[in-house]
Amino acid sequence: MEYLLGKPVSEEIRKKVKEKVLLKKRKPKICILLNNEDSSSLIYVKAIIKACLEVNIDSEVININSEDDYIKYINLINEDSLIDACLITRPLLKNVNEEKIISLLKPSKDVDALNPHALGKILVGNEELIPSTALAMVRMLDYYHIDVKGKKVLVIGRSISVGKPISLLLLNRHATVTIAHSRSVDLNNQLKEYDIIVGALGKAQFIDSNLMKEGAIVLDAGIHYVDDKIVGDVLPSEKLSYISKVPGGIGVITTSCLMENILTCYEVNNNDK
Repeated sequence: MEYLLGKPVSEEIRKKVKEKVLLKKRKPKICILLNNEDSSSLIYVKAIIKACLEVNIDSEVININSEDDYIKYINLINEDSLIDACLITRPLLKNVNEEKIISLLKPSKDVDALNPHALGKILVGNEELIPSTALAMVRMLDYYHIDVKGKKVLVIGRSISVGKPISLLLLNRHATVTIAHSRSVDLNNQLKEYDIIVGALGKAQFIDSNLMKEGAIVLDAGIHYVDDKIVGDVLPSEKLSYISKVPGGIGVITTSCLMENILTCYEVNNNDK
């Protein structure tokens, strides 16, 4: 079994983004709407700010305390031509309708690509903006020259941020894709049928790779703290040929893919590709 590392993939993405940013008329800018009640969001935002500095992208953080704040600042961001992208940290504040708030944001500024417009584009094969974790998986496959064409792929998880978009992206690349989830029946007995497994369920080591076929490949998007250790959705085993490392795999690439998306937002909003 060999681990797929995220660091070299991440470094390559950031290098390309930085080079492209230097050719633009101005620095791209992202505005982050931060839910102060969620400590994990603060950690993520700090990582984003650090990455932005590295690739020469401007960032601004706005602390959100109410649903009215979301509405007010999204409207301002939509109208501000110098703000290219917006990230709304998740989870949102308690008792705030996530779907409603995300739908208020101009699709071309939705850096997380979670609005129906962006997901609909992926459905018809237009991959202009892709949710960053799903994009990170594609970038990892490309970097390690893993061809999914004709392969049987099982995506375990159906979230709009990971499971559904990665399923569509793999389908666009001619894989034969099956989607499973927490309510799928007899999942363990089906694992051995697939060449590639994507763990995107959000449950610590819920998937046992010992039950997979010899030489299977695993992309693990999970990250969980169990007994002071960080683990993914998949329990690794020597049966596998490759598995993305946790930590140090998909998560490392995700922030870099967000930088890629900020640049895309800039290009779309300024007609500057």
